[in-house]
Amino acid sequence: QRQQQQQQRGGGGREAEVPATWPAGRPPPCKLHVVGTFNDWSPTEMDWDPEGSLFVCPIQVADNGRESFQLLVDGSFEKTLYPSRPDASCLEEHQIRGPDSRGHGKNWLIGGRREEEAKPGKNFAICAALDGTGQVHLVDWQAF
Repeated sequence: QRQQQQQQRGGGGREAEVPATWPAGRPPPCKLHVVGTFNDWSPTEMDWDPEGSLFVCPIQVADNGRESFQLLVDGSFEKTLYPSRPDASCLEEHQIRGPDSRGHGKNWLIGGRREEEAKPGKNFAICAALDGTGQVHLVDWQAF
């Protein structure tokens, strides 16, 4: 019974459960930058949304109707976050890799799928959500 009570309180040698998302209102553990075709691969710092526990960066789709990008932890190309496959979409299964310097040629692609309805001049917000440990666990984009 004592062991059961300890387990209910998170004791008994068990690790505390990590929350699924970064706590709302808490500052982020790092800065996140986005690099891509829309900014000539020059790091642009993303805005932190403390209520949503995510980073956000607005972009506008160029004349070809497509934009590729990666994320940089603290603005460093040595700490690149990238998808597990080239031209990954938020609409398909993939993993987030990094942070490291091995992501060359592996980018997220806005406008690669018809369902995204990306077209020249359309505005999108790139979003990166943190898990309870402060790691990016979701990369998404939404039209606005």
